Amino acid sequence: MGVFKKEIEKGSLYSAKWFKNASLEELEKAREVVRLDYVNSDLDLDYRNQCWNLLSGFDNAIGKLKWAEKEFGYPVHSSHGWYLPSDD
Repeated sequence: MGVFKKEIEKGSLYSAKWFKNASLEELEKAREVVRLDYVNSDLDLDYRNQCWNLLSGFDNAIGKLKWAEKEFGYPVHSSHGWYLPSDD
């Protein structure tokens, strides 16, 4: 049985509220546990599918925290083309 299978089925763990309030460290740690359950072929396919769906939630939440307050870099497409500045 997966590590968090019962908690996930109850809906309390990894809810939208949990993702919003979790720290980057918590997210990365929990993502690794879910990833390990996802690749475990001994677990049932339905649970592994839930793990797959959770992984994208983790990636989105981790990305938001890592990119917070940072400027987006390249690739950038301006009116003049890819990687070209817009200042005339």
